[in-house]
Amino acid sequence: MDYPKLQSILLLDDDPANNFLNRLLINEMKLTDELHIFTDAPSALLFLASLDSAQQDLHWPTLLLVDINMPVMDGFEFIERYYALTGTNKENAQLALLTSSVYPRDIEKAKQYRVAAYLNKPLTENQLAKVVMRQAEG
Repeated sequence: MDYPKLQSILLLDDDPANNFLNRLLINEMKLTDELHIFTDAPSALLFLASLDSAQQDLHWPTLLLVDINMPVMDGFEFIERYYALTGTNKENAQLALLTSSVYPRDIEKAKQYRVAAYLNKPLTENQLAKVVMRQAEG
């Protein structure tokens, strides 16, 4: 199946194995030519903050896939800081939470944030296709 191509995707997960598998899936689905992978939230935030001032040919991610449970800064704190970034082009971006958590409190907490989806790991083509199609409909 041909999926809509996204300008840029940011993948944030502290697990290198998950990142490897998710990168393979994203590439196999041909979703973007610009995939940015981070294993910690502070680095991802620094990258995003640099996009507006950078003289480079990189685009603001139209889809951010964010793990909830990470050391140093969890996915929820990342989202709070993401929304606090100023001077950015977040209007067309979607956030999707990636998690292995089945805790009801995490599911309820996710509802408090503007997230497009709450995706259980491992990420599947079907899950990702739904988010991408929703993003394309916009």
